[in-house]
Amino acid sequence: MANNRYDLKKLNNEVEDMDLLYISRSKYENDWNNYVHSHNFVEIFYILSGEGYFNLRGKKHNVYESDIVIINPNTYHAEVSTTNKPLEYIVFAIEGLSFEFAKYNGLETDAVVRNNELSSMILEYLEMLLHEVSLGIENDLRVSICNHLTNIIVLQMLLSSNDLKVKKYEDSETVECATVKRYIDKHFTEKISLEQLSKIGHINKYYLAHSFKKIYGISVINYLNNKKLEHCKELLLTTDYTVLQVSETCNFSSQSYFSQIFKKAYGQSPSNYKKNNV
Repeated sequence: MANNRYDLKKLNNEVEDMDLLYISRSKYENDWNNYVHSHNFVEIFYILSGEGYFNLRGKKHNVYESDIVIINPNTYHAEVSTTNKPLEYIVFAIEGLSFEFAKYNGLETDAVVRNNELSSMILEYLEMLLHEVSLGIENDLRVSICNHLTNIIVLQMLLSSNDLKVKKYEDSETVECATVKRYIDKHFTEKISLEQLSKIGHINKYYLAHSFKKIYGISVINYLNNKKLEHCKELLLTTDYTVLQVSETCNFSSQSYFSQIFKKAYGQSPSNYKKNNV
């Protein structure tokens, strides 16, 4: 009987248990935002078609079809497309690691992996990943599949270039979350949405929700509401405002919602709190 057996050795590498933060497919249109920004996670772009360039730390990197662009954590960058050949790409993000690029003559190689024999295989896995995400990520098994596919894609990228390595990356506070927190601290009495905060921080709103809670131990909306409630307590004790006026001053969506979260936070309604403490 013919039998081919392949024994695998146990590897000690950094590419394991990676979590996919998000993935999307984008194409250049008139509403394209090409402002310079950064974030506390790796973003990886696969160029599907078109031409343009990436501005990475002030350096211009031209990109073409099948190129892969790696944006390391806290790297200021912007994507710019030509108008006659608009860029279309798949971009996905991973938390907790960064890439190292080989150096020649003391200079780092470009953060762009050029089209090579493994590019088409990487694209196939990316399409599979997009398909899995489109089916919904409420199921833990599907989330696990997405994370495993993400691992495979990164491993294929490492195979495609000898100039690439990965290492674990940790950062206690992101520039984006700090910006959002400062904005809330100054403007908490205004009407603020998660979408608005994501634009202020130049960050995906789903990652903002995830990262803010991880860093500060509280969700961004709960942090906002807590700031509002502390101010409302002061207004109830120091002014003649009615409960409705206090609610409107801090731009709660309704008096009933304000009363509901106030009672949940302090164990009594706003009117009872005012009655018992004034």
